[in-house]
Amino acid sequence: MSLDALLIKGFIDRFSATLNGSFLVLTVAALFTVGYYRKKYHYYKVLVYGEEEFTEMVTVIHY
Repeated sequence: MSLDALLIKGFIDRFSATLNGSFLVLTVAALFTVGYYRKKYHYYKVLVYGEEEFTEMVTVIHY
């Protein structure tokens, strides 16, 4: 009985560790993707509207 409990506990610990690792990797990947697309979007804005208008727009949004 106690051996089974230990095995189950070990499996759960390993599973949760794997889950945490996967979650960490997913979080990092998500942040990287968001950052990449945000930068791409910024460059697109600059390309279309020009740097000055984009800066003014950001200033308006911030204040």
